Amino acid sequence: MRRRRKRDIVIELTALLDVIMIMIFMVMNENSKLVSEAQSKLGAVQQENIEQAGKISELSAELTEALAMLDEGNLDELFQRLESAESKLEAYQALDDEIIILNVALR
Repeated sequence: MRRRRKRDIVIELTALLDVIMIMIFMVMNENSKLVSEAQSKLGAVQQENIEQAGKISELSAELTEALAMLDEGNLDELFQRLESAESKLEAYQALDDEIIILNVALR
């Protein structure tokens, strides 16, 4: 039987390593873009949460004031405020039904 001689095979991996490094940099660049977009969205959401918290605190203050009026028995003033709020709401709804908005643009 003949014995085959094993030849030493040398594979050059430099090109493959270059491609892998380029792919790693591309992934890192894409991830940094995604992180910056997420941070900007987070900033907008946090600003909106701050505004909503301000509105909630205002409404809570109005609610505690209304509860205090109920406890004091000052129902006449409370009914007057409720009627004025209802009339404003009806007026806004009537305006919403009647007003038509037209956008005109020159081309």
